[in-house]
Amino acid sequence: MSMNPVYLWYPAHFPDPAAMLPESLSAAQRIADEWAEKPLPAGADPSPFAELAAIIAKAARSKEASAGFRQSYAGIETDLPAYLRGHALAELSEHYDEIMPLLDDYAPNLGLVLYDSNGRLLLPDGRSFPEEDFFAAIQRELEEKAAAERKWRAANRGLPENIKDFYKYFRPKTDELMGRYGFEYAPQFYRPEGHDKRSRKPEPDVMVYAKPTEHGWQIVYVSIWDTYNDGVYNISVYWDLSDETAEQIYWYELDNIHPYDKKNNIKQLAAGGGVNLGYYLSDSWRSCYAGISQFKIESDVETFLAYLDKKLAEVAPIYTYADVDRFFENNTVTDLEHEAGNGLFTYNFFLERLVILYLDGKPNLREIVESWLAVDDAYIVNREFVRERYMKALNYLENRPRT
Repeated sequence: MSMNPVYLWYPAHFPDPAAMLPESLSAAQRIADEWAEKPLPAGADPSPFAELAAIIAKAARSKEASAGFRQSYAGIETDLPAYLRGHALAELSEHYDEIMPLLDDYAPNLGLVLYDSNGRLLLPDGRSFPEEDFFAAIQRELEEKAAAERKWRAANRGLPENIKDFYKYFRPKTDELMGRYGFEYAPQFYRPEGHDKRSRKPEPDVMVYAKPTEHGWQIVYVSIWDTYNDGVYNISVYWDLSDETAEQIYWYELDNIHPYDKKNNIKQLAAGGGVNLGYYLSDSWRSCYAGISQFKIESDVETFLAYLDKKLAEVAPIYTYADVDRFFENNTVTDLEHEAGNGLFTYNFFLERLVILYLDGKPNLREIVESWLAVDDAYIVNREFVRERYMKALNYLENRPRT
């Protein structure tokens, strides 16, 4: 990754082409300062940049390209001309260690000046400033850093350095943990709709587990990503409770779904996999709750799995509507505790619970709702607004035909 911009320009585009052939890094920087934010002069021939964009696009499509390079430069044949309409100098800095050898090889032959503000200038006639083998130094530095990283990982039980190998390491551990609580691997609940990946398979960055309940499913999504392709991972786990009848009543009949989604019959997208499956209750089990920001060593994974063990123990007993009601009871806290991230519910969040009690056939719903509305102020915010919502829902449910 470059700390500073890398600029390219075509001297003939400018009023004084000779002045655009600097012979020092400081002169090149002055040109960059003057022209980087100015538009390309009128009538400039874009063909040198079009040829360069085609070369980079071809490299991005090759098997050797990293996923990040491929993503950044796949559209360069469109992106670069669009950028040059407002900028006299091209700027190409992302994925520095992959893009620079290409620019070094091809820019001079296309008549382009290459100015790397990290400390190198290359002119179309082949002269470079400074004259030392700049990329040899960069390559040595990269190799030294890679060797140091491998040594550190070996000494500290480092995780596999690419996501496919990490998946092979991590999947058996989640299979074993989920299996202890009755969850089975369930890729059938994954759909790419709403998810930012093109693959129709969830692996290796999404794993899905499911467990049946009396009226639906408990579903757990494990999402993994490696933002910089550097073997440092983020992991988020999402738990969803799905029940078509509860969802129909809560989202649609009680008007808790967005009007557009209701009109177009779009289900709520369960978190984690973009799966087009409704849910009425969910929770996120993020690594930060276990005191981990990112995963680089095995002890990070072990700590997070211990945290997941506790969360799974809380939800695993849920099977009947009575179990769901008990889950609400056990996870209800004051508003201050909820704001601090301790506990899922206050008495402001009981509409779903009311639907569950209705489906469970409780005869005294009005009495139960009144007891909720009578709790201490610490457990409920804006009591009158909550009363209005609850009573509207209660009146509907009391008059809803039971099937």
